[in-house]
Amino acid sequence: MGLFNWFPFIRKKGYNPVLLYHTILTSTTTTGQRRFDVLGTSFHTIRNAYSKHTQDVANRILQKEVERFGNHLNMTLYIDGPQPVEKASTAQVREAARMKALDKPSTSLETFETRMVADLRIRKQHFISIRKNLGSAFY
Repeated sequence: MGLFNWFPFIRKKGYNPVLLYHTILTSTTTTGQRRFDVLGTSFHTIRNAYSKHTQDVANRILQKEVERFGNHLNMTLYIDGPQPVEKASTAQVREAARMKALDKPSTSLETFETRMVADLRIRKQHFISIRKNLGSAFY
């Protein structure tokens, strides 16, 4: 799960997150007394903030969530790195299920567009169908 522009944002706020995928240039020495797994602890906040708000607003919401546990002086943030090799097969299965689930909303959208072009009535059920099918495509 990637958060667009989150790393530069938290660096501007004074945090120094630990990378789980290390290069020669990075180190794991930290001065924080508290260690905070951002994606593990704040998953629901991240999901709600980034799906319902703009990028800037979502960043501020997540910042407030992180600041509940401490500030940049006494806390070290851990952010997920790349996916381990052991989980690759599970990721492929999930991606296949997601692609299959995305076929349903595309069918619903085509029906919706066809009704609009033909000047037919668009009912509440059409909106519900699209929203329900889109929701099932994300895990």
